[in-house]
Parts: sequence; C-alpha cells; structure tokens
Amino acid sequence: MTRKDEIALGGYPAKKCPRATHNEFDPNTATVPAEVAPEVQRLFDAGHAFEVEVIAVLTALHDEPSALLNLGEAYGTEAERATLAAMKGKAPLIVGGRLPTIDGRRGAPDLLIRWRDGYLPADAKNHRTLKRGKGAVTVSALSAPGDLQVLEGYSDKGKRWRDDVMQLAHYTRMLQSLGMHPGGADAHPETLIGAIVGTNPFDEITGEHWGFTWYDLTTQDQETYSASAPTHRAKRSALERYDHEFGFRLEVAKAARQGRELVRPIGVPECDTCMWLDYCASVVPADDASFGLRTGRLNAREWLHLYPDSGEFSMADLAAVDLDKKTQGFEQHSVNTARPAERLAHAVRRARMTVEGLDFEPLGEASPQIPEADIEVDFDIEWDADQRIYQWGIRIREAQDEETALYEPIVSFDLLDAASEVALAQEAAARIERAAQEAKSAGKSFAIYHWSHVEISKTRKFPEMAAALEGRTLDLYKWFGAHYFALGSSSIKSVATALGFRWGVDDPGGFASIAIIETARAGGRDGRAAREWCLRYNESDVAAQAAVRDGLRRLGVGIEGQSPIGRQR
Repeated sequence: MTRKDEIALGGYPAKKCPRATHNEFDPNTATVPAEVAPEVQRLFDAGHAFEVEVIAVLTALHDEPSALLNLGEAYGTEAERATLAAMKGKAPLIVGGRLPTIDGRRGAPDLLIRWRDGYLPADAKNHRTLKRGKGAVTVSALSAPGDLQVLEGYSDKGKRWRDDVMQLAHYTRMLQSLGMHPGGADAHPETLIGAIVGTNPFDEITGEHWGFTWYDLTTQDQETYSASAPTHRAKRSALERYDHEFGFRLEVAKAARQGRELVRPIGVPECDTCMWLDYCASVVPADDASFGLRTGRLNAREWLHLYPDSGEFSMADLAAVDLDKKTQGFEQHSVNTARPAERLAHAVRRARMTVEGLDFEPLGEASPQIPEADIEVDFDIEWDADQRIYQWGIRIREAQDEETALYEPIVSFDLLDAASEVALAQEAAARIERAAQEAKSAGKSFAIYHWSHVEISKTRKFPEMAAALEGRTLDLYKWFGAHYFALGSSSIKSVATALGFRWGVDDPGGFASIAIIETARAGGRDGRAAREWCLRYNESDVAAQAAVRDGLRRLGVGIEGQSPIGRQR
C-alpha cells in the first residue's frame, strides 16, 4: 500500500497530460478539480459497465474456484496481498487484482493471465481493437486466454491502440519489478506482450462474442518526434515510449511536491474531458492562445513550437502568425496528426476571428444561397440506450413563415421492442409522405432538413421511412460546413446559439436525452417532468434548424453586395 508521503503513479498518467500529474501532487494547488461533466461521466460509466460485463462472462467461463480470483472493488494492502498470493499460487486467471506498489508505480489491471512461468496483463476497454486490414493480429478466446493464435486480414491499430499499449506497458513494468512476469526483468521480446478485450465481435473468430487482442510491446511501430533525427521522426516501441513518458511524469510529480514547476498548463484536446480544465485555465494569462482556442486545439508539442521562450502567447499573437514562415517547422513538430499545415491555418484563422469578434464567415468570396422551399420540414430523431428511436420530431411550415410552423412529434414513452419501434417509424413516415403529397398537389416545392447524417443513417433500416426521405432531404450540417468556416463547433447547438436561438431546456444535448428518457418511462411526477423535457428539447432541435436558415437570411448573407463576413458578436 502506498504511504501518504510516497509518490506513486497509476496506469493513466504516462498517456495523459503531465500538467494533471503536477496538479495532483502540488501542495499549493488552491482548487480541487471540478466535477466531471455529465456527458463525460456517462462515457466513464459505459466503460465501467463494459468491464463488469466482460468480467461476468469470464467468471462464467472459468467457474472452478482454483481457476479464478475475483477481487472486485477491493483496494489497499489486503487486495495487494491477495493478488500477490494468487500469483504465487499460480492461479490461471486473476480478475480485478491490485498489484503491490513498486518503483513509483501503482496499478490494478483488470486481468492477469498466467502464461508460462509468470503473468501477462490485460484490460477491458469499451472500444474496438480490430479493423480489417492487410496484416495479421494475435488473438485468443476468453475461455482460453493463453492460447494465442494468429489471425490474417486484420489490423490491431484501432483508434485507441496507442493509449491501450501504454497502459499495458505500465503493468508489464510492474510485473517485471515484482518478479512475476514471464522471463523476469530481462524478458525475451516474445514475452513482452499484453492484451485488450474490446468491443469487436469475435463470434466468427473464436466462436465467442468477445476475445483478447494481443499487442507486442517491443515492436517499434509508434512514430514519435526526434530532435536529432534528420526527418525529426523516430520509430519507438510502446515500452520505449512508456519508459520516457512515465519517467518524465515521475519527475513532474516530485518537482510539484517540492513546490517547483516543470510543466505549465497548455490547452490541448484532452482538456475537454479533464476535470482540471477550469483550474489550469485560471493560472495562465486570460488571453492565452492554447486555452482561448476551444475548437481545433493543437497538441502540446505543436503549441511548444509556437510559444516563445517567455512562455506567453496570446490569441492576437496566434492571429499574427506568418504561415509562410511557420508552417514547415510546425509540420516537423506535428506527429501522428492529419494535415498539419491545414490545422495550423485553421488555428490562425480562428484566432483572427476571435480577435475580430466573428462567430463564422463564408469560406469563399461569394456568399452562399440559403436553402429554402415552399414547404419546409425540419426533422430530428431521439433514441434510447438500446439505440431504439422513441421520438420522431417533425416541424412543418410554409415557406419561411414562422407563424405557420407546426411541431408534430411522434413519440412513445413506453419501453420499445422491435415491433413498437417499427410502428412509430411507419407513423412518422406516413406523416412525412402525406405532407410531401399535399405539396405536390398544390404545385409547391418540398424539402426536408436535418442536421448531420444520423437522421438518414439510423432510419434507413425502416423501408417506409427510407422511401419517404429519398430525394427530399438536405443535411444542413454538411451544407453549413461546405459554405462557412466556424469559430467554434459546427454543431446545431453552437451555430444556432451564435445566431441568437435559445433552447427551451437547460443543458440540451443528446447524451442528456438518452438518460432522461429512462426517467420519462418511470412515470410519476419526475416522469411527467422528464416527458415535458423530451418534447421541449426535440422541438427546440427542429426549430433551431429553421432558425439557422432564417438567421443567415436576416443577416443578408447570400444577397449581392453584402459583406462576406458572418455575424459579429
């Protein structure tokens, strides 16, 4: 168990922002971290639920007492002793163990798999690990984790693999230090492996729903920045990268404990889900560029290349960056990113828009024509945690006359099954088709507007709805992105709000609607309030789409002779 004055880092710091490590160990940190945002907490909860489900399956597969040790949520010395005892007893599979703290490391791998004369680490992650590819991967079944087999035609380089192998490297180093890794501290490369149980279906691979994807932690397959290499690039293995990053964060923690600062706060994409965001933003200058740029954030190495030795770099400084002079150097420091030159140009453009007070502006010199029709239908759907669509929001108006707008939700607050979900979809399709035929009979043009692809991709499974939408829809999100450059996100919430629209509920969002529908189904006073929230939220979503078109039109965008610059804040 870690002593109160001992510095020990878990499996996450090496793959996370080092400033978070500083904040955790700095005795002068005046502010406790903020609560995790609800939508982020739901992601954490989903990940934990997946781990619980995987463990339940493993428990069922390995049902003999001698084959499985499940420590559950146990922590502290007792859990460490139990884990160590299980390893010394050569238990084939240890679930939910906690390794004794050693060499500044602490960790609780989801799984420890007996392999040869030691243990290999494995974790359950709520994301995919495999994708179709030309190479080969190593996998094993949940029922036989140590029986490794090669699978052709797949790649194990999923979206999160770099983070996954860093965590496996952390547990590997702990097992080596404890003398519990196959081959000991100087293990042969073939033993330096670890596994992830992801969400890919393994039914056709192993005959079981999930399986282990194994990673070689010694393969030099991670491109990293190198100041000394002619190309400023070097290939390093997961263990090499981990050793460097962990060692640095251990030094950061020691310095912070002593009241020193090795790293300053830098606004990076990770900040959006970090509980330290507000605190970090409060200890840098108010106009700091890295925190002022909330969309299209650069990574830490890119920012460090742009920042002068003084450490201060404002939005005005970013707006004044000479792209001709800075792009080449920026590209050298931009590792594992797509289109770095474009990303820098966008960052500079957003900084200039911030300085000028602009929310958006047309991409080209010509102002776009705003979509319109004689009969306009704004369309939006809501679905529950089971991915069943429980609400079809339909708002119909004549031309651009808001006084004629009529919101017609087709919704069920009962728990849906396949048949009842289809029935709702058929009812919604019939309403849309009726409106289309009425417009046709009257000789009027007809258009259905939605924001992003989900209204099409999630509804094409219903033949009647697919037919009702065919050839009549316009994706406003895609249209807006093709014609405008936004300071912030191009989500409907961001764009409509910039144009003065306000939702009829607090904290509107898709994640919130997924949670609230469960309350709405429960009934009672809370259930009634939740139902009203669902209806107001969906009505606001469809009204916002019309508000975007009307707002752009009111600004005069699209009229010859008007300025091509978007609304000023």
